[in-house]
Amino acid sequence: INFAIDSMKSHVLGSPLHVQECRASNYALDVLKLTAKLSCNTLSSAQSSLEKIDAKFLTLRDLILEGSSSIEIDLRSKAPSLVRVQGEDLLWNGQSVPFHFVLLQNKEKWKVESLQIGDYAGWASLFREEDHWKVDRGEVRYKNGVTATVSGAIGPSLQCDLVVESLLVDLQKADLEEIASFEGKIEGDGNMSMVWKDELVFDADLDLRPTPLKCGELNIENSGPLQLHFSKRQGLLIRGLDLQVQKPDCDTSWLYGRIGLMQYDFLKSRWFLHHSHLRLPTDSFSLLLKKFEENHPVARFLESLDPKHDLECSTELSFSDDLTNITCFMKEGFIPFLGDVRHLQNVDLQYSGDEASIDFLTLHQGHSLKVGARVDLDRLTGTLILEDEETALSESERPMTLQCELHPEKGFLLHSIEGSFGGIDAAFHEEVRTDGSGLIGTAKIDFGSLSQLLTPRIGSVFSELKMGKGYELKGRFFYDSNWSNPVFKGLLSGKNCELFGWQIRSFLSQIEAGPSLVRLFEVKGSDSAGIMKINELVMSQSEEDPWKISMPVFKLQEFRPSLLQTVGRDVGPVGPLVVRELKLLDFQGELEESMTYTAKGDLSFINSFKREHTVFDIPADVLGRIFGLDLELLIPVKGNLSFELKEGKFFLDELHDAYSEGKRSKFFLVKEGESPSVDLDGNVNILVKMKQYVLFKFTENFLLSIDGTLDTPSYSLQKKSKIQKLSGL
Repeated sequence: INFAIDSMKSHVLGSPLHVQECRASNYALDVLKLTAKLSCNTLSSAQSSLEKIDAKFLTLRDLILEGSSSIEIDLRSKAPSLVRVQGEDLLWNGQSVPFHFVLLQNKEKWKVESLQIGDYAGWASLFREEDHWKVDRGEVRYKNGVTATVSGAIGPSLQCDLVVESLLVDLQKADLEEIASFEGKIEGDGNMSMVWKDELVFDADLDLRPTPLKCGELNIENSGPLQLHFSKRQGLLIRGLDLQVQKPDCDTSWLYGRIGLMQYDFLKSRWFLHHSHLRLPTDSFSLLLKKFEENHPVARFLESLDPKHDLECSTELSFSDDLTNITCFMKEGFIPFLGDVRHLQNVDLQYSGDEASIDFLTLHQGHSLKVGARVDLDRLTGTLILEDEETALSESERPMTLQCELHPEKGFLLHSIEGSFGGIDAAFHEEVRTDGSGLIGTAKIDFGSLSQLLTPRIGSVFSELKMGKGYELKGRFFYDSNWSNPVFKGLLSGKNCELFGWQIRSFLSQIEAGPSLVRLFEVKGSDSAGIMKINELVMSQSEEDPWKISMPVFKLQEFRPSLLQTVGRDVGPVGPLVVRELKLLDFQGELEESMTYTAKGDLSFINSFKREHTVFDIPADVLGRIFGLDLELLIPVKGNLSFELKEGKFFLDELHDAYSEGKRSKFFLVKEGESPSVDLDGNVNILVKMKQYVLFKFTENFLLSIDGTLDTPSYSLQKKSKIQKLSGL
């Protein structure tokens, strides 16, 4: 039976139907050949009717398509059938998309001869099984760079569950915008699924085996296979990243990165790097700088890194596609910054638009310090917070806070310094000046705590001087636009301050301090133990030369050593020795090399009182009868001593006018052999000769040897080659 269909009157879904041939026999269709042009809008409106025909196979309601397609159908009962669909002006979600589909059917076997949807193309062999189609074998291609051989099933709503038997990605041909500069190939296998809803929902689990890749002049190699999971809900997940990036002319890695999990969230347009360990050699800094604009915070950070050291860190990192929002938590890292490799811990970095903040712990001179910064990138103002993690602040104290600004014309400005840190309790505020910028205020200082945070070169000076608590600075701090020569001028005062391990009642000095000069002048110290005066003390440095120290005149008057109060202890019993005056002239040398110190000086002393006899005392004349020795002859009651400082020792030049009580004995320095001396560590080596002027008694000359240290001296008395150890002298 042949059928003739009027093409002028026959329509399907509102579109003309052109039938070239239609034959049937035995109530079955033998041949049907026709063409039509269908609109996507009419297909959507006919959805309810199509579902009644085959609800299990095809659901078109959720396809967001616009435009039309030309359809050619050639169905034959005794020969292969053909269905061809060619898209015309098709739009998918508002975007133009090429579409071409050719389907061949031979008995129970169907074959997608060719399929193209946008940049995707492929073919497949299909079998109909109840409510789904089985893909016996197929191939999917993306552009010219991605090819996958698949098998599996296609269910209702074009839901595809496929096994990827082989996958080959040629990065250079794939033309992927995000990795357009990469070259190399990636092979793999796994599983994938697709379903049509509001849009194409695609899931994939793949095991990938990348070959060595290349990006520009860099070679990239992963040490093992990768596991990739892709879904709309979870985004892109990649495990197994253990990368080494090398330059062709370099034997060492340009970049090393081990990332436990790399994730991309499509909904948030954001990357996440979990359990990451990164190492950036110095050669990589300049290349990374090219990826950012000049004033971008990341660019500023890279510019501040020390080019002599690598950057290494363990971090959790996330950032938006456009790098306008960055969050970083770094458990531990070694950052080359400000001239040294900084060991940072628990770093919390937040950057969003015009605001940035960072908090971290760092080890400095063996101390754990907490540092925080808040920056307004729009106005270029910020706050720096410093805190010693090991020292708890009292209720009245708060961490040291610096308010600062990066001014386009005046450079870096410091508006205020307030709070406690590293032995300093400061309160400085900006002072408006016509000749530059400055701060005015006060700071209480514990040099013992401060010396532990300063560089060893400077901190050792305060340690040697045994300076501690009780000091206060008052004055002004000046700086220019480039901070080339910041200077502090004011007063350094002390009350019950700690110096040389002793507690001094009062201290006052004018001070001028800068990067290469520290000058103290009109220095006065007062205590019940004595009075100290220094006209000027200068510590200076020029260019690459070491720090030098000079002090024209140092005076110590009415000094009673027994009245010195050791820190943490009460004053002991008052002793008789008084240094009437100690004068040190022209002291100078290299600050860190005590062996270079030179000076000359003299002192005069007296034993200010002679204690009275008690019933418990043994009279000196009795000792004289028993031992042939009068102990009073051994004690000088006054004298003058001149000395010279050189080669790390005070060499005693001359002891003159040194007599015992009643001038019965006179004392002289013995300078035969090694000269009498006291070194800068307090070690004593002195030999004193006594000449006696005693009538009516048998007397002899004695040699008094003093050794040990100033704190614990020992004495020996020599007489006719015999040595008698005397204690309590």
